[in-house]
Amino acid sequence: MLSPEEIQEMTLDLDIPFQFKCRSCGKCCKDRHDIILKSRDIFRIAQYLKLSTKEVLARYCCVSLGPNSKLPVVTLQAVGTTQHCPFMENRKCAVHPVKPEVCALYPLGRYIRPNDDTNEIKYLLQPMSCGGVSKTHTVRSWLARFNIPVNDRFYVSWTTILSTMSLAMQALIQQKPAQEQLAFYYLLREMLYENYQTDLDFDWQFQRNMRVLADTVKKLVEEGLEPHGKE
Repeated sequence: MLSPEEIQEMTLDLDIPFQFKCRSCGKCCKDRHDIILKSRDIFRIAQYLKLSTKEVLARYCCVSLGPNSKLPVVTLQAVGTTQHCPFMENRKCAVHPVKPEVCALYPLGRYIRPNDDTNEIKYLLQPMSCGGVSKTHTVRSWLARFNIPVNDRFYVSWTTILSTMSLAMQALIQQKPAQEQLAFYYLLREMLYENYQTDLDFDWQFQRNMRVLADTVKKLVEEGLEPHGKE
């Protein structure tokens, strides 16, 4: 776990140059069980492959229970003897134009400072385990390569909704029977990852699904759930 000081030291301004060149070695695609997907990742991959979001989840992903968040977490299913990404073909990404944002961002990462009411997204340069330094980029130009907005409102909304739903799920675990916990878990899985049609606008569907979750939590609170859990 990095300290706040270390994170601050790694943080880059949008137009400060950094050096990186992908060598297409495939190293970053092997021995990976930690490529976490957001709903927008799944939606874009499904559109690109002409599949449904449920088909992408079934064919290429694992869904597990987050040990701390208690939320459904979707990761890419590693395959083969090298436990490589299922989209890795001849050391290339078969879904390169819509690759998961965590992959597209590398060697960058991003975060929102805790208790920052502005929800300003910060970008940092991660330690590099592969690649070279023969090309110069800025954060702004790197994000533009994959059409990732500098001020990505989806990322802010996603971070916020996961925090809210985690509190609700942990309160359910403390206060409600297993049947209610399970029902909410599967609703989360559906609204966060599955309930999207690739011929409709993603943002509209995401906001619709988040309203369903917010309304469900509101109803649970009205029925006596304490969202912050018991002391």
